[in-house]
Amino acid sequence: MINVLVAEDHPIVRDVLSRLLEKESDLEVVAMVRSGEKAVNAAIRHHPHVAVLDVFMPEMDGIEAIEEILVQSPQTRVLMLSGFNNNEYIRKSLEAGALGYVLKDFARKDLVLAIHAVYEGHYYFSEQIAEVAKLYMTGGGVDEGSA
Repeated sequence: MINVLVAEDHPIVRDVLSRLLEKESDLEVVAMVRSGEKAVNAAIRHHPHVAVLDVFMPEMDGIEAIEEILVQSPQTRVLMLSGFNNNEYIRKSLEAGALGYVLKDFARKDLVLAIHAVYEGHYYFSEQIAEVAKLYMTGGGVDEGSA
């Protein structure tokens, strides 16, 4: 069973994510929170296998939360979830320690595949940003702005 923490500030999106993930027999949502600060606290409390974090949230954004989660719960792997296909957010997420970056226009299957890949220690990126992420990871760098 893969324990998943979901941090998303929009209640409707949070609810949909929870319902989608709970349909999977090998995934268990251990916490649903609305901010980066609450995600850090939930990671300390639950030590999830995977934390799915929105980029923009109140109190502490997802990128700031990555580093703190990895300090407080080093075994937790982080997957970013964003509506923004933006090179700077992708770069900052990877630098902070995220193993994946999935756009919110994903198919359910893609999110589940991403969670499994990240859980296993592999990188996973939405198809639309895979080239940008690959360039960054191989040292090619990316321009600031949209991918």
